[in-house]
Amino acid sequence: LVRQALAEGRTLPTEVRATYDKHQLEISQEDSKTATPHSHVDDEYGDAGIEDPRICVTTSRDPSSRLKQFAKEIKLLFPG
Repeated sequence: LVRQALAEGRTLPTEVRATYDKHQLEISQEDSKTATPHSHVDDEYGDAGIEDPRICVTTSRDPSSRLKQFAKEIKLLFPG
């Protein structure tokens, strides 16, 4: 609704004017990937074959020495 009004040069409807700043920020941050809405299925494999996936290995807040060693070994298994 905001996009259409801005593209056509019309004034914004009164119910949208209160949240205009938030919507304007979202619109200005859009690029070719984020301009159209996608589902999580589209995003999961969107860059498959283009970029290598990034893997994050985490542990508990206070890991034991065995868990720390296991995490180090897991990090060696995955590239990047």
